[in-house]
Amino acid sequence: MTIEELRAQEPDLVARIEQDARNGLQDQAAVDGAVEAERNRIKEIDSIAASVPDPKMVQDAKYGDHPCTAQELCFQVMKQSAAEGKNFLKAFAADGKASGTAAIGAVPNSGQQITPQEEEEKDIGVVMAAYLAGKGVKNEKTV
Repeated sequence: MTIEELRAQEPDLVARIEQDARNGLQDQAAVDGAVEAERNRIKEIDSIAASVPDPKMVQDAKYGDHPCTAQELCFQVMKQSAAEGKNFLKAFAADGKASGTAAIGAVPNSGQQITPQEEEEKDIGVVMAAYLAGKGVKNEKTV
């Protein structure tokens, strides 16, 4: 039996077979498109993975319960970094407060200028004191 004979005897059957074949091609094209889109999503995530501080975030973006695009991953990283930055600043301020540095004041300059010779004598005295301290000599007045 030829195709023409089958078409003449069973036109509905031939039409249904042809439609199923077209649908199969369309389905395959849709699958191919979805596969290509997924490959591109993974490639884009891989292209930024080195700049993401937490490898688990990259893993979750690719294969986790809520996979996302590279752009969405970047946004998540920015949100996490902002939160960490706020926590760092709070801890930094608390450490500064606990250290008591705010209570340390500066000794004002008396306004008197010292001569270069006096400055040199002072520097020599400091060096001598360090030298003598290194030799074990204590309570020596060098300046």
